[in-house]
Amino acid sequence: MLFMRSTILLLLLPLSLSFSPPPSFLPPRPSSTSLSVDSNYLIGGAVGLLGLGAGIGVVAFTEKQGERTVQRGGLSENTVTNLSGMFMEDVEVSSVNDVGGLVERLEEALKEAGGEVEDLSEEEIRRKQEEADDG
Repeated sequence: MLFMRSTILLLLLPLSLSFSPPPSFLPPRPSSTSLSVDSNYLIGGAVGLLGLGAGIGVVAFTEKQGERTVQRGGLSENTVTNLSGMFMEDVEVSSVNDVGGLVERLEEALKEAGGEVEDLSEEEIRRKQEEADDG
């Protein structure tokens, strides 16, 4: 008999653990929930906003100083072109302003060295340009 009672109690134990009182017996919950913000979140947000503002300020200051340098004539147009072309991968920037003068100086140097400079007709120049054109 005792064995049977203990077996019944053990079988009913999980049911008694899952029992919860009806909602009428529960205390009422407050209708508004309080939003608590940790001070570390506030400090982190403030530091992030200050960092963003400082980064934008540094970029604006640098741009303004670059414009002022160009207005004062601190950089020549050739230097500005070389500096802007330095960061472009798909565009070649020539540092030679007068290509014809460069060609003449190279031809003179070739003649002085004992080399031969051939004069090409317009048709031969076009044909060589078409051969050299890769796209």
